[in-house]
Amino acid sequence: MSATRVSVAEEERRPGFGGTVLGLSIYLMILTACGYLFFRTFFVQDLRWSWNSVALVAMFLAEAFVIFQSIGYGINILYSFRNPPPRRAPIPDWSKAPAVAILMPARHEPTEVLNRTLACLKNLDYPNKTVYFLDDSSDPEYLRAAEQLALRHGVRLFRRTERHGAKAGIINDCVSTLSEKYIAVFDADQNPTPGFLKDLVPILEGDEKLAFVQTPQFYTNGDRSAVAYGANLQHCIFYEYICEGKSARNSMIMCGTNVVIRRKAMLDVGGLDESSITEDFSTTIEWHRRGWKSHFHHKVGVFGSGPETLGAYLKQQYRWSRGNLGVLRKVIGLFFRSPGSLSAWQWWEHLVTGSYYLIGTAYTILMLLPVLYILLGVSSFRVAYDLYATTFIPYFSLSLLIFYGSMRRRNYSAVPLLNVVLLG
Repeated sequence: MSATRVSVAEEERRPGFGGTVLGLSIYLMILTACGYLFFRTFFVQDLRWSWNSVALVAMFLAEAFVIFQSIGYGINILYSFRNPPPRRAPIPDWSKAPAVAILMPARHEPTEVLNRTLACLKNLDYPNKTVYFLDDSSDPEYLRAAEQLALRHGVRLFRRTERHGAKAGIINDCVSTLSEKYIAVFDADQNPTPGFLKDLVPILEGDEKLAFVQTPQFYTNGDRSAVAYGANLQHCIFYEYICEGKSARNSMIMCGTNVVIRRKAMLDVGGLDESSITEDFSTTIEWHRRGWKSHFHHKVGVFGSGPETLGAYLKQQYRWSRGNLGVLRKVIGLFFRSPGSLSAWQWWEHLVTGSYYLIGTAYTILMLLPVLYILLGVSSFRVAYDLYATTFIPYFSLSLLIFYGSMRRRNYSAVPLLNVVLLG
């Protein structure tokens, strides 16, 4: 992986010969995937009750879900080639630029982490900004430290009298007191570069229906921890083609940090959704339902820290998985109640994203079935080897080729990516 990579060059967005080959491979992968599912559905099904039939259905559902996610990834690659640069409104006099409120919510964070982030926020090269330290701590030691940090950096300290809605709640409470046109949100361990706001505000000024502009997360502590290194590569996979493809179809989701939001859009949906663990994803759906647009700006302008221990990583992933699955229930319910409230691609992308964390369940099923066959003789299906190979190997080979080929096109090497797949 190239550790210095910060943005996508324009020539990398153009398909070119390599992109054309990649695109053709994706179409072939989708075709062979559908062919394999057809084969599995009509040629090897035996639904007479037995443990074998239970294993058969479980394997089919697991394989179908993996294929569903693979097709989703391939479609995002195709649309990443059609993701035009955003329209920017010129700002000739930055001293008269729109006001931006910079929010950093935190609760019981280490002082050295907060100190570094507040210094970066104060150093943002944007004249009309106000930094708000949203301290949600309850421990007296952290409360005193927050007051000292706010005084040292000359930022406004915001606190609330009653805790509700965790991070989303304190952001909503603060936003209700603000008048700035835009709101930038950074987690306590995310350090923006000085030009971050000057890069994003013109994009928001260029389209009044744009609710937010999201940028990537990039972890810089991969040299200290293999877990952080793998977590950063997972982010890279998400923030490369997936986010570009979503953005090209107005289906990008907000990711909670490293984002600039239009305050009018926040007020239009009543603030961030406090009922969801992943309030960013859930609120995005409300914006899309009300006709607001979303955009992903593929340039790393913020550097942060990832989880350095396996326990911290699993805790993070558990939180995200619970939140996403909760939003998935919301998406399914909305689809049946109001199918016309989102575009077809928005339904598709929110379904793919909301269901992603079920991939662990699917892989667990696929790993357990051979063990059940060896130990208990439970067979998921019986079919001629040559027929199975003819239908499965083309799909599987193309899937691997597309994943590693697409990331190689962005200068990522195969071995670290393989480790990431195993970590995930």
